[in-house]
Amino acid sequence: NYYCKSCGIYPEKVTPRYRVRLQISDHTSTTSCTLFDEEAARLLNTSTSKLLDTQDGKSEEAPKIIQQLCGRKLIFRFKLNGNNLTLGTQNYTVKRTFVPDDRLEMLYLDNKAEEVKLL
Repeated sequence: NYYCKSCGIYPEKVTPRYRVRLQISDHTSTTSCTLFDEEAARLLNTSTSKLLDTQDGKSEEAPKIIQQLCGRKLIFRFKLNGNNLTLGTQNYTVKRTFVPDDRLEMLYLDNKAEEVKLL
């Protein structure tokens, strides 16, 4: 049974949601971030309910679909809050993730180089 501390009740029906904590890094630094339900479901391409159905109550380790995030190259757009901005807290909420597109990156760099030549 689940218990809601705010309401002081045991709800009859609950809706499972994602809260995936990640440690991410690039060539400059490492930080922590959290993926919540909508963005996690989009990135993992499966709903929380479907993922839980495949687990059969086994929750000893992270599901394979989440483990497969390890080593992936992604671009993160963060949602910053007051703690991030004023206190320097480094646990960020992920607003959106993107898969890098090398072709678009090269096109962007080529366009930037052209702009510099024109100046």
